Amino acid sequence: MIILFLTLFQSICAPPLREAVICQPEEINPYSDIMHAVTTIESSNGVNLYNAKEQAVGWFGIRPIRLEDYNKRTGQNITHAQCYDYEIGKRIFLYYASQVDYRDIKGICIAWNGVSKENKYYAKIKSVLSDYKN
Repeated sequence: MIILFLTLFQSICAPPLREAVICQPEEINPYSDIMHAVTTIESSNGVNLYNAKEQAVGWFGIRPIRLEDYNKRTGQNITHAQCYDYEIGKRIFLYYASQVDYRDIKGICIAWNGVSKENKYYAKIKSVLSDYKN
């Protein structure tokens, strides 16, 4: 009787639960360190989102001429006021930065801020990066 009961019980049980757990991987952004350095230089990491002298706005300090160039190249119609939004600023920055190898910090600085005789911008970025990594 017990064997018969156990046999019936085994056939009545639900099958074992078989499920797959899919985890969302962390975003890989090889430009994250340089983005941190640029936002530190351009806006003190979001503390100062407007530079009246250069008419630069947002986390990435986007100037009107840079935005005009971006809109022309991409066919976008982003306004200067929209550049206060971090994600929009990030998209614009990455457009220029991604045209240079992510390991070429100097090249990214030139792509983003232009070239100068003294490369002061590059020196500032290097300084922030060394502080950030320590």
